[in-house]
Amino acid sequence: MDKPHELKAVGEIDLFFDLSLDLLVIAGLDGYFKRLNPAWTELLGYSVEELTSRPFNDFVHPDDRDKTAEVVGDLKTGAITYAFENRYRCKDGSYRWLMWSSKPQVETGLIYAVARNVTEQKKAGESSAKLAAIVQSSNDAILAWSLDGIITSWNPGAERMYGYGAEEMVGRPSPPPFSLSCPRIAPTTSRTC
Repeated sequence: MDKPHELKAVGEIDLFFDLSLDLLVIAGLDGYFKRLNPAWTELLGYSVEELTSRPFNDFVHPDDRDKTAEVVGDLKTGAITYAFENRYRCKDGSYRWLMWSSKPQVETGLIYAVARNVTEQKKAGESSAKLAAIVQSSNDAILAWSLDGIITSWNPGAERMYGYGAEEMVGRPSPPPFSLSCPRIAPTTSRTC
């Protein structure tokens, strides 16, 4: 490659690096960040200087440090990492969940990685799990159906109230809501009220 073409390619790569909403990083196998894109400072609140002056594991949640060190050990052997998750501390003391894909270049001692902030997805998953636990532990009948009238959820309270298990009801057409007062509602069985 000729020099002007090489310079143009480097400039184009810099544009992608700076424009990415994901967190792009070149780190060293020595445990320090070497280059970070602006998304890092926007998400975590630290300056580039603050992030590059300390080992990156210093910013990792204490409960995730051993797991992170293990992954870095794997990277030192040339292993590629996909969908690894850990938490990074923000300057304000809060934490953000990051999902990583990383590829080492062992001969140069560098790790090329991209991380995505998955904090909101984690919160949504936790909320869904809490809601599911509430629904499952409720003594009240809680059921759901799709827009086309197919039962999609049937909790133990519904099993006790109507006498049918979830395995019998999920996937069946839902009766009109006013007929739910009937203790036996499965329309395709021989049982009647």
